[in-house]
Amino acid sequence: MLTTHDNSSLFKKLRINFISKAQPTTTEAKHFHADHTEKIKAERYLTNIQSPFSDMETSTYRVLIKVSKEVARYFKSKPYLKSQQIVETSKDGSLLVTYEITNDMEIIPIIQR
Repeated sequence: MLTTHDNSSLFKKLRINFISKAQPTTTEAKHFHADHTEKIKAERYLTNIQSPFSDMETSTYRVLIKVSKEVARYFKSKPYLKSQQIVETSKDGSLLVTYEITNDMEIIPIIQR
C-alpha cells in the first residue's frame, strides 16, 4: 500500500513487508532558511521540551500549583518538569510550585499523581 496525501507532500505510508527494493530518492533535500531562524527555533524547542505534550508553536504560560505537605517531599526531591520552581514553602509544609507549559496536558498528569 503506497499513498500520497497531496502532490506537494513528501509523506508516504508503506507497509514494510511489501517493500522489495529500496532506491535512492530523487527528491531534493530541504534546507533551513539562510538566516537559520527555523534551525534556532527547532534547537530551542528540543532543548526546552518537557513532555510529549510540549508544543513548539505555542507560547508558554505559567501555572501555579499548591502542593499539600503530604506530597511536598516528592516535589522537593526532583522536578517533574524542567521549568519547575518552588516559589514558597509555607509554615504548614505545603508548597507553591510554578511551571511554564504550552499545553494543559503537560501538567494534568502531575496533578493526577
